[in-house]
Amino acid sequence: MQYYWSREDLLDFYRQVADMPVDIVYLGETVCSKRRLFRFDDWMDTARMLRDAGKEVVLSTLALLEAESELKTLRRICANGEFLVEANDMAAVQLLSAAGLPFVAGPTVNIYNVSAQESTPVFPT
Repeated sequence: MQYYWSREDLLDFYRQVADMPVDIVYLGETVCSKRRLFRFDDWMDTARMLRDAGKEVVLSTLALLEAESELKTLRRICANGEFLVEANDMAAVQLLSAAGLPFVAGPTVNIYNVSAQESTPVFPT
């Protein structure tokens, strides 16, 4: 979620999304862990509601982790057991890779290193 909406606004928005003609919905806080109007269980309940409405749900993670509480939440998201995860930080990539779980690499994953360059496919122009 890129915006700081009230809890009720978030609930209303996702109820509307359930009826929208979209196939995939990304859920979660990616910007700031201090915006805790939705907790892990709230995101999971919302994800299940959207799944029941026929949507594929992907749980998004924070782009920058700075505290143990954020790592605790990240571990719960990665081990959710129901939904694909969008990894927006290398900590999420490591947790998901170590567990052998598939994931989506988010736009904020920093992979500027030799290993990534060597494994990145090159497409002809």
